[in-house]
Amino acid sequence: MRGNNTIITDILLELRAAKRKQPTWPDHIVARAAMVAEEAGELLRASLQYKYEPLLFLDNEGMRAEMRKEAIQTAAMCLRFIEALDKDKL
Repeated sequence: MRGNNTIITDILLELRAAKRKQPTWPDHIVARAAMVAEEAGELLRASLQYKYEPLLFLDNEGMRAEMRKEAIQTAAMCLRFIEALDKDKL
């Protein structure tokens, strides 16, 4: 189990990496929300596979790592969404 500081650090590192990879962020609020939803969808897919298709993925730790990675990416996109929302003051 990882500590909360490690989790927060991992999210902030992912946020920084995402901003470097895609420095522009959509202007449209729905497009921003869609980016968050896309990451959440990948987390859902990984979780469903972990739960209902365990025989397809013999590496249990690998699947747990995949779910964690997708959760971190989802959290990072949530932060980016909130940052843009606060900045825009819509």
